Amino acid sequence: MTKQIKTGENVFGLHIGEGWYGMWGYGNPTAKAVLKYTAGGKTTTVVTDGSWSAGNSPVLMDSEYNGVTYDANQETEGWDTADCASCASWKPVAAGGAAAPKLANTSLSSASFAAVSVMHKFTAKWMREPSPGEYVFDFTQNIAGWVKLKITGSKNTTVTLRHAEALMHPPYGPRDGNIYVGNLRSAKATDTYILKGDQDGEEFQPVFTQHGFRYVEMTITGTDDPIPPTLDMLEAINIRSGMEQTGTAAFSDLMLNQVQHNILWGQADNLMMVRILID
Repeated sequence: MTKQIKTGENVFGLHIGEGWYGMWGYGNPTAKAVLKYTAGGKTTTVVTDGSWSAGNSPVLMDSEYNGVTYDANQETEGWDTADCASCASWKPVAAGGAAAPKLANTSLSSASFAAVSVMHKFTAKWMREPSPGEYVFDFTQNIAGWVKLKITGSKNTTVTLRHAEALMHPPYGPRDGNIYVGNLRSAKATDTYILKGDQDGEEFQPVFTQHGFRYVEMTITGTDDPIPPTLDMLEAINIRSGMEQTGTAAFSDLMLNQVQHNILWGQADNLMMVRILID
């Protein structure tokens, strides 16, 4: 991150989600970070401690299973820059908590495996309205990741995105084009975006979550100005650990090729490396 260091004042910012720790109600989000940089022969170390300050996030809810709720009206402009005027009202962080003793005695080191990153992007091949106001997009490939939303609308318009791997089908219900979520059990797999009303357009990608899906159901509420959905409003973003594929297989039988394709994507969609640093 050397190229991000500028002459003059710099800011080291963290955007923290609930994670597994907070999702199960074990406590507030906790982080530990160390930044070392050398300039002019002098090394400076910046660490997380009680001198840091924190403010509210536009992420109102985040969960690995349930998704993200994001209110763009709560954004703090320039929160991660040295020019953030409104950040002066932020409050000091609490340097402690249930995880603090373990974090304090844990050294940090760089990951020894490929980072999770964007691997593929998919556009929807079709969109239908099986139920009034509920638009289903088909990206034709089951992936792990999320969708990128591009939209223009009035302030407080709410876009709800529900993710699914299949459409409704017997014996679970009629084959009517609606998404099937029975296999998700209690997971909501739903992202919600509340517009701030930027007439130049808004973009949203959820953080702190990922979904397994092929289909996305989109509903738009909270506005008197209808926003007709179009295929280009959503783009599916496939993520996984950036491990290199070392081999391929091809057969004369189309069914075997499809099975091989499913195996490859099944493995790739589950390559989400998590490194546990607490002993």
